[in-house]
Amino acid sequence: MRILHVLTQFALTGAEVYAATLANAQIAEGNEVFIVSPFWHSKVSAKVVKLPLGYGAISKRIKSVFMLRNLIKRLQIDVVHAHSRASSWVCYFATKGTGVPFISTVHGRQHLHKYKRNSDVYGARVIAVCENIKLHLVGEMGMNAAKISVIPNGMNFPELLTETDSVLPQWNGVTLCIPGRTTGPKGDRTGLIISKILPNLFQKHPDFRVVIVGGDLTDLNPNFQQAWVSLASKYPQQCIWVGFVNNLKDYIASSQIVIGSGRVAIEAIAANIVTLSFGESCYNGIVKPDTISEAMASNFGDISPSMPLPMVDWEKVANDIELAITAKLGLEVRNQVLASYSLPTVLDQVNGVYQEVLRKQ
Repeated sequence: MRILHVLTQFALTGAEVYAATLANAQIAEGNEVFIVSPFWHSKVSAKVVKLPLGYGAISKRIKSVFMLRNLIKRLQIDVVHAHSRASSWVCYFATKGTGVPFISTVHGRQHLHKYKRNSDVYGARVIAVCENIKLHLVGEMGMNAAKISVIPNGMNFPELLTETDSVLPQWNGVTLCIPGRTTGPKGDRTGLIISKILPNLFQKHPDFRVVIVGGDLTDLNPNFQQAWVSLASKYPQQCIWVGFVNNLKDYIASSQIVIGSGRVAIEAIAANIVTLSFGESCYNGIVKPDTISEAMASNFGDISPSMPLPMVDWEKVANDIELAITAKLGLEVRNQVLASYSLPTVLDQVNGVYQEVLRKQ
C-alpha cells in the first residue's frame, strides 16, 4: 500500500511524533509511506516532501490543493491520512474526484466557528485519539458518530523502554520532572506550578528538586519567569531548567514523579513512574486505578469534551504532589497503559480503518 501522511505544523508537535511513529511501523510492514509537511523534525524512514500547505491567503491554499493533488497522482497514493484541521481541508479538495480515499486523525479540540459546525472536511473516516475528542466532534462539531473511531496514540514501547542515560546531577532526594511546551496553556500550567506550589514544597522538603524540560524560560509570562529566577536563586540545587531535548525519555527515567499529559504521561507510566495527569484542559490527579479511565479519556488532561474548561483545584494539585513523593505506580495502571497504547495494537486498528475506506471506493 502507498500511504501519504499530511501535516501542517511548524514546530514539533504530538501529531508529528504520532505520524512518524505510525509511518515507521507501516514501513516495517512493507508499505511505501510518504509525508507532506511545511516543516519536519522527527526521525522517520518515510520520504518527507516539504510543501507550504494550509496557511496564508485563500489563493495560497488553492495552490496547496493543486500541489498536493499532483503529488497524490504522481506517487500513485492509495490512502491519504491527514493530521490537522488545515491539512484535512487541503486533502478534502485535493482528493475530490480522484477516487483516492482520505481519512483524518484528530489530535485535539477544533476551533469552534458557526461555519465549521456540520461542515465536515475530515474525510471518509475519522480517528479520535481519545474519547473526549469524539464527544467534542459529535456534540460541538455536529459530526456523525458512526464515522469516528477512538484509536489512541501508538507507542513503540520496546524502543522507549531501552536503557537510558543518566542526564541529571546525582541527587539523594526526590526529582519531579515537568516535560512539555512552555508556550500557551501548557506554559501557563507550568508557570502556575512554579508560583503557587514550588515555594512551599521547597520549604517543606529540602530533598525535593524540580526539572523543567522542553521549552524556553522566556516563553513564560514575565511574572512566572521572575518566580522561577527567585526560586532558582534561593534553591539553586533544587531548580533545573532544561530547554528542548531529543532525549526526553532520559529525563523522564531520571525522575520519581512526572507531571504531564498526552504522550509524555504515557511514556512516564510505561517507565513505571508516578504520574500526575495535568494538561491544557483539565487535571485528573495521580494516575491510579480509580482515575486511569478519566485520564485516558482526556488524553491525560489535554482534551475536555466541551467548554468552558473545568477550574483547577490548586490545593488538590499541591496535596497530590505531596502524596506522590512516597507513592508507587500500581502494576494494574502500567499494564493497562502498555496494552492500550501498544504500537502493534494501534497499527492493527488504523489498518482496519484504511481497509474499510478502500473497500468502499
